[in-house]
Amino acid sequence: MLHDSTQTVELVLDQAVWDAESVQAHPLRNTATVALSHGAMVRFLAYTGQMPRILSIPAAD
Repeated sequence: MLHDSTQTVELVLDQAVWDAESVQAHPLRNTATVALSHGAMVRFLAYTGQMPRILSIPAAD
């Protein structure tokens, strides 16, 4: 998201992830993990100019 200046990547999030108090993600490589509050995630996405498409994805059986 950070390096996608042409916004060719679409971020799709499950409603439960979007509604969570915090999320954890790998920052450009999987050797570290960052935890972001919902507010921090919204601010980061606004900084990148991206907003996710929110879907209700059913749980797997």
